Amino acid sequence: MELLDDLLNMAPCGFLSTTDSGIILVANITLREMIGYELTSLQGRHIETLLPMIGRLLYHTHLVPLLVMHGKVEEAVLALQLQRGGTVPVLVNAVRRERREKIVHDWVFMPMHLRTQYEDQILRAKKAADEATRLQIQANAALVEARAALEIKQAELVEANARLEALATLDSLTGLKNRRVFQEQLDFQIALATRTASPLSVLILDVDHFKRINDTFGHPTGDRYLQMLASILQQNSRDVDIVARYGGEEFAIILLNTNQIDAIGVAEKLRRAVEAESWPNTAITISIGVSTLSEDVHDQLHLLSSADRALYLSKERGRNRVTHAYEMERNVLQ
Repeated sequence: MELLDDLLNMAPCGFLSTTDSGIILVANITLREMIGYELTSLQGRHIETLLPMIGRLLYHTHLVPLLVMHGKVEEAVLALQLQRGGTVPVLVNAVRRERREKIVHDWVFMPMHLRTQYEDQILRAKKAADEATRLQIQANAALVEARAALEIKQAELVEANARLEALATLDSLTGLKNRRVFQEQLDFQIALATRTASPLSVLILDVDHFKRINDTFGHPTGDRYLQMLASILQQNSRDVDIVARYGGEEFAIILLNTNQIDAIGVAEKLRRAVEAESWPNTAITISIGVSTLSEDVHDQLHLLSSADRALYLSKERGRNRVTHAYEMERNVLQ
């Protein structure tokens, strides 16, 4: 029976030597302590004693053929059967050699507790990383969805603000500027015209005998007439001019960079366009008052009041006509 020297006996790895047929010759203390066997209980037994079923299959189908063909086994993973039950994973290296004119197999077993722990840690870390990646992907998807929802809400807000702006600035029936916006714009344009010494005129007009339309055909028809009139005024005005519904059947227009003579020409153009329109039930006409910015008419109050008086002079003269405020001054002088 072979004896081991102290260095090999106490080596930090398990050592086992078997015959060519697998009978255990000797095992060092490290291996015996690892698996819980006494040397006397191992010597003379087959190495299968230390292997579970799967290990025995591996021994016969893989390890022994490697030893026979190549004379060695390098870093095979195996499990050793513990005497008290259970197994311990080990990393196996083995060599086939001749010793004392006999073929023996020397086996070295390195416990894999730490490696197993490291592998478990790696697997847990990988699992945690995979979960973190999944959560990140999920969070990114949620962020994209939230951004899309925010963009939709922002678009809805812009649309709502536009609607509110329209409600605040436009007449709901005709779609023209409302009276408040007209007055704000008139103040601004008067100040600009005064500063730049540019001409500015204002038209105020209303529908002749409009009450008859409502009384005869009803208010829905009257509303339709006002909508048609608003369209005529808009189509026959420049883009820079400001057309507004001033109230009821009354409309007002700011004519930018327009002097007295040109303003009368614009008013006549509008009057003729209304007169020539094919109205659905009965024809209508409009009366117009015109006022132009001057030294005496230099602010909104004077400009609108003079245009309003000119409008009423058009009505007194028989309606369906244009009157400029200067005609009232001429009449006074006469």
